[in-house]
Amino acid sequence: MTQADMSGELANLLGEFERELRRQGCPLVERLAPGLSPEALDESAARGLPLPEEARVWWAWHDGAPATYIEPPDFSLGGSWVLLSLSEAHKEYDNRRSVAEMAIEPPGYGDVEDWWPWSWMPITRADNGDAITVDLAVPEGAPSTTRLYRLGDVELVAAAQPSLAALVEVWLLALRTGAWRYQPGWGWHREPLTLPAPFESQEFL
Repeated sequence: MTQADMSGELANLLGEFERELRRQGCPLVERLAPGLSPEALDESAARGLPLPEEARVWWAWHDGAPATYIEPPDFSLGGSWVLLSLSEAHKEYDNRRSVAEMAIEPPGYGDVEDWWPWSWMPITRADNGDAITVDLAVPEGAPSTTRLYRLGDVELVAAAQPSLAALVEVWLLALRTGAWRYQPGWGWHREPLTLPAPFESQEFL
């Protein structure tokens, strides 16, 4: 698959995903910020965090949801996930790295990379400290692995998807099968175990 094909696939999936959210009357759709320009996306590299192609497509689609409007569960995704703007993602990244640095101070152990690798850029977070990250350390034009980090888990990664497109496919499937369902006036209804996909995919709901 060429880079153009990969970008087009993700952009198409995100368009379908947004239409499905709108069809279900999810308030999150009205809170999504405009997407970022190529120039704004390039600024991440100045922080030492150059964005791979899929991450660029993600934030070019929408730059998260304005923080002042986030009122979980209605204005979140699936009742838990907050979609981060790129600037919020940078702040979340800095916070996670700072916590990792504190964790290795005596009598801590390991390396910062053992706690929060430099290449893990959060794209969503939950109030309980969980996060979904996209991997920045991929070859140019390659898909970016997405990882689920659960605060307090013994294993650093609770689950993974091979690409950001694969993650959006899981979310889209959840909306279309009722594993995620938004009901105006009632909010989000979640039944992850009903998702017709492997358990690792259910973990992302």
